[in-house]
Parts: sequence; C-alpha cells; structure tokens
Amino acid sequence: MSKKKVVIKVLKPVKKRKIKREIKILEILKGGPNIVELLDVVRDPASKTPSLVRNSNKKLKKEEKK
Repeated sequence: MSKKKVVIKVLKPVKKRKIKREIKILEILKGGPNIVELLDVVRDPASKTPSLVRNSNKKLKKEEKK
C-alpha cells in the first residue's frame, strides 16, 4: 500500500455508455497538460455506484487558485 494521494470521483447513476466514454477520453488525453491520470475504476458493491480513482495533481490545484 502506498501513501500516494488520490482523488475519487463518485459518478452519478448513468448509462454505462457515458462512463465508458469518459474513461476513453481520459485515456486519449493521458499525459497532456492539466490532465489528471486515471488510475482505476471501482464500483461500490452495495450500491453498484462506479467511481474513478485519479492521481492528485498539486500543480493543477495551485493553478486553479490563481
């Protein structure tokens, strides 16, 4: 287990097509400026709600505050 900080985006209940679209867009833009890397996609077993696990980009947060 690492101590790397991550951001978890809990998605609203939407069609699987929309979730797959967001994942595909993130994969295409990976490595670009101001793009947060997608680390994993997880699903809550009780509610079946999907969530995207992304890396925490401190540089991006500093730029947003300006």
